Formats: sequence, C-alpha cells, structure tokens
Amino acid sequence: MQTTPNTPKELNAFALRYANELRQDITKYDLLRKLTMYLIALGTAVIVGVWYWFSLADFGTSSQFLSIDFFQTTIIMLLVGSSTILGGLHAFSAYVRRSTKRKVFPALAQSLGWQYTSNESAHLPLGLFSRYEILPADYNWSKTQNHLVGKIDEVAFMAFDLKLTRRGDKNKKSNVFKGTVFAFQFPSKFAAQTVLLEDKGWFNRSKLKVEKRPGWSHFSHTRSDTTAENLERVIIADPVFEKKFEAYGSDQVEARVLLTPDFIENMVALEASIYGKNLRCAFVGNKLLISIKEPAVKNPVKLITSISADFLVHSLMQEAVTILRIARRVAGRKNSFQRTMRTRREQRQHTKSSAA
Repeated sequence: MQTTPNTPKELNAFALRYANELRQDITKYDLLRKLTMYLIALGTAVIVGVWYWFSLADFGTSSQFLSIDFFQTTIIMLLVGSSTILGGLHAFSAYVRRSTKRKVFPALAQSLGWQYTSNESAHLPLGLFSRYEILPADYNWSKTQNHLVGKIDEVAFMAFDLKLTRRGDKNKKSNVFKGTVFAFQFPSKFAAQTVLLEDKGWFNRSKLKVEKRPGWSHFSHTRSDTTAENLERVIIADPVFEKKFEAYGSDQVEARVLLTPDFIENMVALEASIYGKNLRCAFVGNKLLISIKEPAVKNPVKLITSISADFLVHSLMQEAVTILRIARRVAGRKNSFQRTMRTRREQRQHTKSSAA
C-alpha cells in the first residue's frame, strides 16, 4: 500500500502493517471473487437465454416472428436479464466490501487510536439528524454496524453504517435509508446553523423549515439546546457547489466561511471513497453531521473493479484521510472565524468606549 507525502502520519503505520501482515490474507481470494462475479453474469445470461429460446416457440411463422409480441418479449427478456445480472453483482460486491471492512477496520482503527466494533446494540439517538433532514424521519426500525469511535486532535468522531426501515401493516417493510453516517463533535459551538443538501434543480426551496420537536445529541442522551427556526438559502458562488449542492443557514457569513471550495472538495472525496450519493451535512451546535446514501445500483465497471482487495483497502484509506482532513480543517476555519468575530467585537467595544 503506497503512501504519499500528503498522507497523514497516523496512516503510515497502517500502510506498513497492511503490506507486511494483512495483504496476503485479504488478497488471496481476489481470483475467486472475480471468477464468482463472471459466473454470476454468465449463469444469469444463460438462464435468461434459455428462457428466451423457449418463449420463441410461440412464434412459429415468419410473420409471427416479426410481430409486436415478439419485440415485446425481447425487450422484457433484456430488461430482466440485465437487471438480474446487475442485482447479483451488486449483492456480491456489497458482501465483499463488508467482509473486507471487518478485516481491515480493526487494524485501521488501532493505528489511528480509535475503537472499532462490527455490530453495535446500543440505541443511537438519531433525532438531530432527522430534524435537519440529514436523515429521513419516517422510519420505525434501525440497524447499525461497523462502528468507528475516536478523537481527531480535540474533535470527537463517530462513523457507522446505518439502515433505516419503515415497517407497516401486515409486516410490510420498505427501506428509507441505507448508507454511512458520520458525526464530529467540536470543543465549542458554531455561531449559527448551516445545512447542506443535494441540489434538486427546480424543486429547491427558498427556506428550510426546521421542525420544533426537540433534537438529541448524537454523543450523549441529552436534549439539544439548538433553537428551531427557518434557515434561509445561502448563495455560494462556486460552479462545482451550484451543480451538486444547495445550502441553507441562519448566518450567511458563517455559512460562507465554512462552505469553502476546500470543504466541498473534501465532501465530494468522502462521497466518492464509499461509492455513495446524495451527501447531506449540517453544522448544528458544536457538531458536524454527515450522511451519505448507498446507491441502489452501481456502475457495472465499478462493481467489477471494486472487488479487488487492494482497491477496497485503498478506498478505505482515502476515506480515513478525508475524515482526518475534514475534522482538522473545519476546526481551523471555525477557530479562525471565532477569533475574527471576537476581534471585531472588541474593536467595536473599544470604539464605543473611546467615543464616550
């Protein structure tokens, strides 16, 4: 596992351990995984092809062979075959990623001084996430796994995979969210509230209405003291930002200080490192909350390349690098903004006292 001069020093120890101890054990199944992927695709194609061949028995004459029913059957078979192949590849790729995480995360967490548990039974209050639309609120069952907990300098950190389900009558279930959640807790509060949502084009709102139900701290079972209010739309003059995100905040100045091109670049990198979509985040109280949704169907090329253990471990390292960078740079921007505002207040007070 190669490192660069920009790689945080905490990850150099993990890279060395992976190369010397973990790599041989993790990569030994790469060939079998690739063969399994091809067998899934080939086996599904053969089954659908045989099914399609037997369906042609109804088209005996040439006129029937070129009928509308024949083309309808062809289209249906192509759709069924391609969707089944993609579904099988997606399920197998997700299994490979989960199993690799469970082997790599303990060593990665140890090198960073974090704690890792594959499954977490304790209840995690997610109300604050839902209140600011970082997570959906219409669920009644949750499951978490692959928990990382630790500190980055003075910033407390938590990350875990999350699945939210709504269970209705007659035991009907529907998934409302499946993805990864991150939470950072800083030593002091942000001056205002800032929310970043995915861009929805014509459906973007001019204001974000925050519900008045109480929020909960993700790091402790205490009620959040954040006041409820409508958040105004924040205009960020950045072409990358405008195409991908929409921002809302209670303070335009702090929102622009936090949502810098560098921060947006890190958000995009974090989303890419876990193959996610629809990234959302919020600066609330002294916390930065992030959710990234897992796509229902991934790019077929990425599905095949992502089963390589080296490729997966590299993406996990990139995820860790981005997490460290986000915590440190947000803390730096936040502290700089607070110092600037404090200096301005002191100057105004000095001016008033001098005038008096």
